[in-house]
Amino acid sequence: MKSIKTKLLPIFVLSFAVCVYGESIPPSPDLSILDSKADPCENFYQYACGGWISKNSIPADLASWDRSFSTISEQNQILLREVLEKYARGVQEPANPYAEKLGDFYGSCMAEADLETESMKGLGKRLAEIDSLKKENLPGLIASLHLKGIDVLFSFYNTQDFKNPQNNIAEMNQGGMGLPSKEYYLDSSEKMKKFRAQYLQHIQKMMLLIKENSKSAKIEAQQILKLETQLAEAALAPQEMRDPTKLYHIQDFSNFAQSNSALAWQEFGQAMGLGKLGKVNFPVPAFFDRLKQVIETTPFTVLKNYLKYKLVLGSSKALPERFAEEAFSFYGKTLYGIQSLAPRWKRCVKATNEAMGFALGRSYVDLQFAGESKKIALGLMEKIEKEQAQLISGLTWMDAATKEAAQLKLKSLINQIGYPDRWRNYETLKTQKKAYLENRFASSEFNAHYELAKIGTPLDRTDWGMTPSQVNAYYDASQGKMVFPAGILQPPFFNSKYSASANFAGIGMVMGHELSHGFDDEGRQFDAKGAMQDWWTAQSAKEFEKRTQCLSEQFDSYPAAGGGHVSGKLTLGEDMGDQGGLKLSYLAWKNTLNQEVKGHAEFFHEAEKSFFLSFAQSWCGKSSEAFEQVLVKTNPHPPMRYRVIGAVSNLPAFAEAYQCKAGSPMAPVKRCEVW
Repeated sequence: MKSIKTKLLPIFVLSFAVCVYGESIPPSPDLSILDSKADPCENFYQYACGGWISKNSIPADLASWDRSFSTISEQNQILLREVLEKYARGVQEPANPYAEKLGDFYGSCMAEADLETESMKGLGKRLAEIDSLKKENLPGLIASLHLKGIDVLFSFYNTQDFKNPQNNIAEMNQGGMGLPSKEYYLDSSEKMKKFRAQYLQHIQKMMLLIKENSKSAKIEAQQILKLETQLAEAALAPQEMRDPTKLYHIQDFSNFAQSNSALAWQEFGQAMGLGKLGKVNFPVPAFFDRLKQVIETTPFTVLKNYLKYKLVLGSSKALPERFAEEAFSFYGKTLYGIQSLAPRWKRCVKATNEAMGFALGRSYVDLQFAGESKKIALGLMEKIEKEQAQLISGLTWMDAATKEAAQLKLKSLINQIGYPDRWRNYETLKTQKKAYLENRFASSEFNAHYELAKIGTPLDRTDWGMTPSQVNAYYDASQGKMVFPAGILQPPFFNSKYSASANFAGIGMVMGHELSHGFDDEGRQFDAKGAMQDWWTAQSAKEFEKRTQCLSEQFDSYPAAGGGHVSGKLTLGEDMGDQGGLKLSYLAWKNTLNQEVKGHAEFFHEAEKSFFLSFAQSWCGKSSEAFEQVLVKTNPHPPMRYRVIGAVSNLPAFAEAYQCKAGSPMAPVKRCEVW
């Protein structure tokens, strides 16, 4: 097997580095981070990223580190810090009407001395409310905590009616548990027993921070864990939450309130500011049967202690460092293997962005997403969609009727790039210069009311679910749209000055990934209007499931660091997204390149290698063993190495580019291909 040549034409590889806010990021592919000793046909991820992995370590305040998401996020934090520090000093920004509010929020977070006075005073007030709580006032207190971003006992939020997607409705779902999934409560393995013992100690320590009686704190912790375990017994596992047809249980809220008398549910709805609720979806009905039992049989003092713990935990980031350190000790160090708490400025930048992300986003896009970026990104997306249409047309396993419906769905998709056309209004959000806890609660309530106000109103497809600086993207099946914030449209994924190869291999793959979600095992159950409806013929559905089973079994075979394996059922949608995304971006780039270098086949062979390297190097990363263990149990995304290995091994064009022999790990005899 020949190794990649180090001499590549400039048309295929950028000959310059892109400066992202002060730091030079080498373009992809970066030949200096290869592991030249690795065989690309045996392990392409090691070949493409091995040098990077050996040269980079995970920062002490993170559970994982990668060449793309983490790097961009770090750069964004530095940029946003300078913006927020300027606003906190009182510098006005004519282009951003919310500069003062942003400065107040960030400044109150950074003022640690005030946490001992203002924040502790606010916490004491809320704890006293729980101490004096009467049973008849429980619905109002639960609602108050929910509005503050503290989900106790269950989750409540706005969503769309799966079968009538133009309607926004309320959804009540499982929630109120502190461990990652039900497995952590119920699994009898020694590893899970140890996690539960550590969680129990954590609850006890949090309770001790607000009281001095260690004996009562230990008993209270045991009671709180027992309560959460009872909820977990009726909860669904992450894999079970991936089939939308099994999560659709609509009923009138008044009927639910009559049959489930554990709480005065109408009072809860009113306290949430919703008045009389109509139709509500209950994805896990059995969970609310169990919740009724838990509320009715749990001593009221235990319920109040549970509420206290959740309040303290949910407030810990706005309290003196001893609270933040204890929360981090379990949720950072124990669960994810993070070594140290992030510097305060990072926590404050993150908190401000979570609180007022669309206000801060106005400043972000002015600095990081100017010029032709939006136009170029839209052009890339149009080419990716064109390839998807051609793929559908050429499928041999899908019949004509299903193809027609698939094409209709593809044509109905809308793309949102960079930032919203209409900025969110924060005029009614009140901020203070010193009271950080109050600022956090006020922003949580503001954002909660913004979302809850949609219930009972028609769908607005122009609304965004991610802030502009977020390094991510998403596909929404019910809304029939894809969103690519300015945050992810940065190097190494994208730059307006990048070559077509680098942009298609980077952000093009991400675009194809999100587009593929529209036709994965979940997305395919929604039609062109966003309604959950079966638009597949029986034969096409059977062929689809046969192909997805192959992919699921492939990922089941991948071992996780620390033991166990990836769950192919849990990661199936993301695996399909990665496979489809790479194929679509490759085809779109190939057709673009064919027009540029027509008649120069010898150039194209080297260009293909460059393309696949660029793709892989966007996913170079490493994580703690503890993080990966949680990831494979709860997250629909597999570890990064398998996102690369799984995608390239299923694409014949990769094996051809690297001349991999049939039967080698990256060119298996049996490939899994859906789209």
